[in-house]
Amino acid sequence: MKLRQNIQIIFMITLISVFVPLLSGCSLAVKGAENDSQDTLIGVFITEKPLDLFDMDSQLKDSAVKLFSNPNNITLDSNGYEPPLYASIDRHNSKDTSDWDVDFEGIKGLKFFAPVWTGEDGSAIHRTDYSDGICDPSTDFLESDQGNETKLSATVYTAPKDAVKSFNYHLNRVYQTASGEIYAVPGSGISVDTEHGEGKLITLNVDDKTEYWDNRQVQADKTSVTVQFAVMYEPVKITLCQMNEDNKIIKQDDFLPGKLPETLNSEKGTAYILTVTEKKSSDGTKTYTRELCGRTKDEEDSTLETYHALDSGVITSQYTQISWGN
Repeated sequence: MKLRQNIQIIFMITLISVFVPLLSGCSLAVKGAENDSQDTLIGVFITEKPLDLFDMDSQLKDSAVKLFSNPNNITLDSNGYEPPLYASIDRHNSKDTSDWDVDFEGIKGLKFFAPVWTGEDGSAIHRTDYSDGICDPSTDFLESDQGNETKLSATVYTAPKDAVKSFNYHLNRVYQTASGEIYAVPGSGISVDTEHGEGKLITLNVDDKTEYWDNRQVQADKTSVTVQFAVMYEPVKITLCQMNEDNKIIKQDDFLPGKLPETLNSEKGTAYILTVTEKKSSDGTKTYTRELCGRTKDEEDSTLETYHALDSGVITSQYTQISWGN
């Protein structure tokens, strides 16, 4: 009787040791171990259409086999038939990661992710990769004794078009494997209404956490991505006015959006630059926005940001360096 009680106690302890990890909802990996199968969220791939990765041929073949083996019980199960979309990585025969191109070939979309590469000395190399159309990109890498945290944020502006009242976007998660492969999986979609004028409309967030054992401690690497979707009327003309301290124009230049010079040397006596952007709404109405770029106290160069529309209707940025040498 006592032996049976001991067996029952051992059995209950075994059950507890099995079910506790399941109830916790956490999967712990050993950092650097061969069985570390946790991939890391590194960003998003934004598409206008949902990613259609369903492998119907494989499903039909497997279903045919099941049909012959059990013709009275055949069901179509979609699980396991939607493989991830792997990106191509072109290193251009260079060891410098800034020369590398990561693309999802054949799929139109906006990439915004921060992969981590391993340098020749074994150090981690962080790099943010984003497409034209990703505006105001920001990436923060935070390191601590409890793990690393990566925060990405950006804005996607859409220009209203005639007879187009909304745009659809899908925020597809992008992951990186321990061996450096990069892939995307289908994500949630939103609709951006363009009928209510300019301004920020919708903010989407995706996040993930990878937990692992490192030096006998549980650590967690976290990644969060925030994307704001907004409407901006299409810029049609950009005027740069170099102004003196008395707010009088020293020089005025007109540019087509996207055609500003990479560098602009200020005229003598320029205290600030007034940027006037003429925009056209979907009904043809003209609107104007104005921004100031002042001379820095230490005479260091400033960066001027302007916008122009791509063929897709997405707005992208152009940066012009202002040299205050005069």
